[in-house]
Amino acid sequence: MPTVVTVPVADLYCDASFESEVTTQALYGQNVKAVTTTGSWTHVQTADTYHGWLPTASLVKNPTRPSHVHGIAEVDTLWTHLFSAPDTTPHRPLMTLSYETQLPIATNSTNWTERWIEVFLLDSTRAWIQSGDLRLNPSPRTLSQTIDLAYKFLGLPYRWGGCSGFGYDCSGFIQMLYRQMGYLLPRDASQQATVADAEEVTAYEPGNLIFFANRDGPISHVGMIIDSTRFIHAVTTGHQGPRTIQITNLDAPEWKPRIASVRRYSLLNDLLCASASTLEKHSGH
Repeated sequence: MPTVVTVPVADLYCDASFESEVTTQALYGQNVKAVTTTGSWTHVQTADTYHGWLPTASLVKNPTRPSHVHGIAEVDTLWTHLFSAPDTTPHRPLMTLSYETQLPIATNSTNWTERWIEVFLLDSTRAWIQSGDLRLNPSPRTLSQTIDLAYKFLGLPYRWGGCSGFGYDCSGFIQMLYRQMGYLLPRDASQQATVADAEEVTAYEPGNLIFFANRDGPISHVGMIIDSTRFIHAVTTGHQGPRTIQITNLDAPEWKPRIASVRRYSLLNDLLCASASTLEKHSGH
């Protein structure tokens, strides 16, 4: 029996208390596995096998599924409003959804250039989102598209445990970028650094992940290289101004001494091979 998140962004806590540490987040409509319930809290496991507690009131078991769905709408802006009618002026938003939230499309149409898209909510009632905020029936992005996507998040505040368009932590941000390319990384930077199908490299090539540690300590930070001299990451420490998602030079004195490894994942090789194959086909015409 599926258990589904019913709030726009659900914080998962280490313990069944709002005073404990946030471990990660789950988005509206995402499935989680309910492990146990204590009082008004439920211990769940997310799709990336992370665990945490959240209020049981923010979950629903076995929600009603619409009988006819005409595709998937994925939020493609940092956040977007959901309305009860296709009009922003007289209506208060039903809720504000995060980037990557997915909703079933309620209306069959061959013309997705319309301003509004009708979608189903978890209780099968209908709501409306502006189409310019959506990606319809999303497919994995290329590496180039993903690097372009990363720029969209510049200036977004760092949030410990964050996995949403309202704020990411360093590993949550990288996990999201790789997920957009169709690859599910583990949740933590230390886990991402030990993925079996990744090799340690010395080249600063786009898409490679760069890991940092304090002296001889464990991996504590991760970013993604965007060109031969820079990487993008969600920053919480240092002297570079606001704690936000930002681009940093690879030779920055604050970061260069902390570099622990650079890793390249098999996904990147697959993407580059696919891109080269496409270019070869086009050149033959």
